[in-house]
Amino acid sequence: MEKARAELVFQVGMVVDSVDEVLENLRSCFDLEEDSVVVKSTKEQAERGVSVENTYDGRPVEFYIKTARLNFGGIDFEYIEPLNKEGGDPYSDWLRAHGQGIHHINLKLKDRSVLDRMMEERNIHPHLVTKVGDLALETYDFRRLFGFIGELGDMVVGPMAKAYYEEKN
Repeated sequence: MEKARAELVFQVGMVVDSVDEVLENLRSCFDLEEDSVVVKSTKEQAERGVSVENTYDGRPVEFYIKTARLNFGGIDFEYIEPLNKEGGDPYSDWLRAHGQGIHHINLKLKDRSVLDRMMEERNIHPHLVTKVGDLALETYDFRRLFGFIGELGDMVVGPMAKAYYEEKN
């Protein structure tokens, strides 16, 4: 039986009440690589015309988040603040149910289609599908199988990306 192969775990995603507050707390306790801190808002991107398609538990949904990404000890830390705290999207629902904390890990797989086939055979579908232009990512709720939510995308991002792509060339 063919098995999926994880090449790299490169990101930890956390859902938080306030990206700004978390960054302030991090800066008060850690010597951060300030040039690695990137703050974005999907609402601002949408206002600039960037199209994002989201499907949450099989249904189209529109929601906005504010994110901060930074190099934290060689791993990409992604902080996600849902801009709607009322629920109805994966991040505000998570925050309401669990409070702040780790939401997902991001994996780069050697052959993604192997895992996709295995999940399809087990009738496990992506929890969240996000498409921005030609790029796509899926988030699977693997908690019952593996004890974590996994985000699987088309590319490696953050501090490990350069070394990953240099090794591939």
